[in-house]
Amino acid sequence: MLHPAFAAPGEFFRGNLHCHSNRSDGVLDPAEVCRRYKAEGYDFIALTDHFVGRFDYPITDTRDFRDAIFTTLPGAELHSGAMENGELWHILAVGLPADFLPSHSPDFHPVEGQETGPQIARRAREAGAFVTIAHPHWSGMTLSDARSIEAAHAVEIYNHTCAVGTDRGEGGHVADLLLTDGRDLNLIATDDAHFAGPDHFGGWVMVKAEANEPELLLEALIDGHFYSSQGPELKAVALNGGHIDVACSPVSSVIVQGHGSAATLQHGTALTQARIPLDRLKDSPWLRVTVIDRSGKRAWSNPIWRLRGSHRQPAGTGATPRRFPLHKIRRTDLSELDNLAGCPRRSNAPVQSVYRASPANRRSWLRSCPGAPAPVASHRRWRGFHPRRAPSAYGSLRW
Repeated sequence: MLHPAFAAPGEFFRGNLHCHSNRSDGVLDPAEVCRRYKAEGYDFIALTDHFVGRFDYPITDTRDFRDAIFTTLPGAELHSGAMENGELWHILAVGLPADFLPSHSPDFHPVEGQETGPQIARRAREAGAFVTIAHPHWSGMTLSDARSIEAAHAVEIYNHTCAVGTDRGEGGHVADLLLTDGRDLNLIATDDAHFAGPDHFGGWVMVKAEANEPELLLEALIDGHFYSSQGPELKAVALNGGHIDVACSPVSSVIVQGHGSAATLQHGTALTQARIPLDRLKDSPWLRVTVIDRSGKRAWSNPIWRLRGSHRQPAGTGATPRRFPLHKIRRTDLSELDNLAGCPRRSNAPVQSVYRASPANRRSWLRSCPGAPAPVASHRRWRGFHPRRAPSAYGSLRW
């Protein structure tokens, strides 16, 4: 089974989902932030200024900085309510509509009567945003805190600013515990750049989409069609029976992690392929892959769910868990990974997938899935069909 991020049609686009401008506490104006990311070779960014009253609750408009090769997504870093340690919540929301209503959050401290973190995260998701638990280690977040954000699509597995500024940049521990809870979550690497120091170009996502367009990128993020990186490139990840196959740029280690202490790995000097047996992870309901290059930089796959019966939806979300149609995917062998490795940005491997079907066939298949919700009526704004996004997301986006 080829991981959905590599089986989906399209090509990979490099993006940063967390950065700040002088519309909040960043140093540079929005135009210069976009210029620098474009010059560094990024395909898109989301400018996520701090959504507090001190800065007049900005959802910074970056549409003027889009062109034929670079685009932007609207977003903000949301703050409201206190975590268990008494500090303010930080929740990343990419794809927010311009009319998203502020909470009562005057500054970077909790106040009485404001929304809780879980409540503002729920509102953001219902408005169509891709919601992420930001820098859990830096925040001093407890597992109980993290569990309460039931609306999250993802966890920051790496935050570059927190890494270089406080040595608290990782989020893998919290993410793994939530995965073991059965939460349908993915992993993102970000910069959280403010451009006050060496806090930029250190972590990004590679999103598989049919075009570098905001709506398609957001849809791919919500569907989990991406991986995250500090440098290495993942070219394919495939679960084939009792082993996992990985194709990548040259790395020193390929590690497969699962529930608890379960892990297995392969070391080398310049590995570009690995076939790793999963005997040590046979009881783990989920797996994820980390590759590490000789300079210590990492790339992370999103989780693969193996024991589908144990995969429950996040409590209270009302969303159907994403279960990739295993019966629609032909098993991938190493010869196909060779083909994928030769096409780092566009995959032409002969993988059968519902995502390659026509929109009509896709709708028919999705309606036939057990538990699939009825199609929303207002899908025509979007290229393709997305049955799991709330109808409000279609009507309120102003991009």
